[in-house]
Amino acid sequence: MSVPITVRDILARRDLHLRTVVDGGPTALDAAVTWVVSSDLADPTPFLDRGNLLLTTGRQLDPRTVDDTTGEQRYTDDADAYVAGLRQCGVSAVGFGIRVLHTGTPPALVDACRTHAMPLFEVPYHIPFIAVIRAAADLIDAAGHRRNAWALTATSAVSAAVLQTLPVDAVLAELARQTGCGAVLIDPRGKARAVHGLSTTDPIVVAARTEATNLLRRGRRTGATMTVPFPPPAPPGHRARSARGGPAGPETAHLTMQTVGPDTGPRSVLVLAGSSALDSAEQTVVTSAVALLWFAIGEGTGAGTRASLRRALWHLLMDGATDIVRAEAPSAGMKLPAEPVRAVAWSPGPHGATMRALQAACDAGRAIVFAAVDDTVLACTSGGKADVLRSFDPGRGAGVSEPVTYANLPRAVERARRAARRAVRGGVVVLDDPAAGILATLDTTPDLVDRAHGLLHRLEEQDRRSDSGLVDALTAWLRANGSYGAAARRLGLHRHTLSARVSRAGTLLERDLDDVDTRTDLWLALRLTGRA
Repeated sequence: MSVPITVRDILARRDLHLRTVVDGGPTALDAAVTWVVSSDLADPTPFLDRGNLLLTTGRQLDPRTVDDTTGEQRYTDDADAYVAGLRQCGVSAVGFGIRVLHTGTPPALVDACRTHAMPLFEVPYHIPFIAVIRAAADLIDAAGHRRNAWALTATSAVSAAVLQTLPVDAVLAELARQTGCGAVLIDPRGKARAVHGLSTTDPIVVAARTEATNLLRRGRRTGATMTVPFPPPAPPGHRARSARGGPAGPETAHLTMQTVGPDTGPRSVLVLAGSSALDSAEQTVVTSAVALLWFAIGEGTGAGTRASLRRALWHLLMDGATDIVRAEAPSAGMKLPAEPVRAVAWSPGPHGATMRALQAACDAGRAIVFAAVDDTVLACTSGGKADVLRSFDPGRGAGVSEPVTYANLPRAVERARRAARRAVRGGVVVLDDPAAGILATLDTTPDLVDRAHGLLHRLEEQDRRSDSGLVDALTAWLRANGSYGAAARRLGLHRHTLSARVSRAGTLLERDLDDVDTRTDLWLALRLTGRA
């Protein structure tokens, strides 16, 4: 986290009665602590991560030696090498348990910690190490809650900025202020459309343009992070950040990039430049900003304002920002429904009638959040009966998930999408309705679809290499209930040709096609992959 707990935070716990022996210098106690580990190994570094705080009773510092062939505990009398290894590993501090094996902290360890600027403190005999570990866990948990609260406040501020006169600049400026990073928006031509928190002539802007252009050339909706030279100056009123709680290094800067725009068509790139990588709370704010910038760019290019805002709110909803969507949905003529909710998807195609029907339902007071994403209309509605959806667009099929919480809504949306592809014209497949059938339910389970592709992989590879038609032959044969004559007529093949292809398919699959379970598996696989 960019604002983690520190060694100083742990030492401040009065209930632990910890006593500082070596403070390590002016900033050492401000080093981040990611976790607390206890070990008496002579070399614990293979089991430690950067930011760990190490607790030890000093058994490894006993000058006695033990035959290594016995497999017993190894000892070291070289405290300097021991602490040097911990420093190189990134350990934040050492806590020494006194009166367990040593009456006090060994002088050699104290001297080594002073030499290597390693904070050292004593843990009293009556304080078990687990108490220090639990205290650190409590502090880490509290810090996480604070970061989540900050993310909510920051996202609200960024969301409010999109309603200003110049929404793109307003969103970028607020994002830079909230994160303490430089913010640059690179347009599809590789030009810096807007820059905040940095000078437009700063070298980091040039680096951002170069890396964003490379990202755009890949042609995929994606993001990236990297480290580049030329650190950006800290925005006014902000202190440069460090990934480990210390002062920012002078050599590099971290770039976090995210494409902004539709899956198809021109995209821009949002670039944040800072002295450390973004933590999960900051990533949440950036994700919200990406959706809002998409809306703001669409508004600036003449696209439908309300439609763009709906898409932005939908992406925020998929990212779990329900509080933001609840507050901003009325601006788009919508209302966020209470849990449990259902995900709804309509089959792809022209969606004017569906959108008008959904807006009419919202105008009538129904709580719905919806948007047209690419060529598909998606909606989140209350978890009650779904029959009313039949009237939204009688000419289009729809898939409706079972009732879920907002935490599970993204997966429910994917299941609704799959169900919509199976719905007949004007039909509604409701996944928790027994009438939907087993196949419709299986088809919405991503794990099963992946397994289905795996089962057919050899046949598909053979068809790609030699255009052998094995998948089509197997599909027609299974659809005809194993009748070679009927399947051959369907495909316009000679009966013996079809028989040879089916036999070849069975050989490649290493499955007995006369077995009813095998036939069932293959038919389900063909259905789940859209082959049948």
